Order: sequence, then structure tokens, then C-alpha cells
Amino acid sequence: MITGRGDERTANLDRHRAAEGLGLLEALRRRRGAALVVVTHDTAVATRADRTVHMLDGRIDEQPARPEGAACTC
Repeated sequence: MITGRGDERTANLDRHRAAEGLGLLEALRRRRGAALVVVTHDTAVATRADRTVHMLDGRIDEQPARPEGAACTC
């Protein structure tokens, strides 16, 4: 089991480096057959997810708003 924790690790990177870092995490997830949980305010990051869960006022939002182009299998 691999566990990692970061606080908006891509927030202060340029878009290219942020995408590269997320790509590395996604590749590791696929190779290990593991789950990757990402908490973000960045819709560009969220749209890369296979599944998204939206929070509103500290609770899971039953009717999540999806950003333009986001694939959500909520």
C-alpha cells in the first residue's frame, strides 16, 4: 500500500509541470492498481479524474455541478 498526502501540490507550478506531475501520479496508480484521491479546487485537475465527488457546505452534494467538458461518473 502506498499512501501520500499533499496540499495542492500542483498549485504553484506552471501548467506544463502540473500536468507532468499529475501524469506521474496517474501512471503510478495504473501500474499499482491503486486508488488516487485528489482534493482540488482546480477544474483542470478535476476533469482528469475517472470519478468526482463534489462537496457543498461540508457535505457530499447530491446534484453536483460539472465543469464544462468534465467527465463525471458520480
